[in-house]
Amino acid sequence: MTGRLLERVAALCGVAGAVLLLAPSMRFAWLAVRGATASPAAAPATSAPQPEPPPPSAEPSAAPAARSAATPAGAPVRMSLVVDSVHGRAQVFVDGVPVGDTPFLGDVSCRGGKPVKIDIMPAKRVPITREVECTKGARRVTDAE
Repeated sequence: MTGRLLERVAALCGVAGAVLLLAPSMRFAWLAVRGATASPAAAPATSAPQPEPPPPSAEPSAAPAARSAATPAGAPVRMSLVVDSVHGRAQVFVDGVPVGDTPFLGDVSCRGGKPVKIDIMPAKRVPITREVECTKGARRVTDAE
């Protein structure tokens, strides 16, 4: 009888362990897919020239006023960050604070419109630094040139 009880407890522990591993893996997979399919507007800034703003018109537009009212410059913002490395595992630092290893998926707090410094430090390679503007939404950063 004790042997049968131990077998049932062992089977139950196996099922519980599988469920505990499945939940975080599904979350990680969902975040990876969401980051990979992010809209081009959420892509990181590149060195390409930015389009010039339209000239001021006689009638002010309500859209820019609504956007600036929602997130004024310098206001606290929660930014989703996806950091990849083509060199395998690398340590990730955001504004000098270690946040994890690549592939990194997480949220960082920053001030709207301010630069966020991201350091990617692969093992036995030269560290790579990227700087992105703090905005709402997701940003993808990689160490690929």
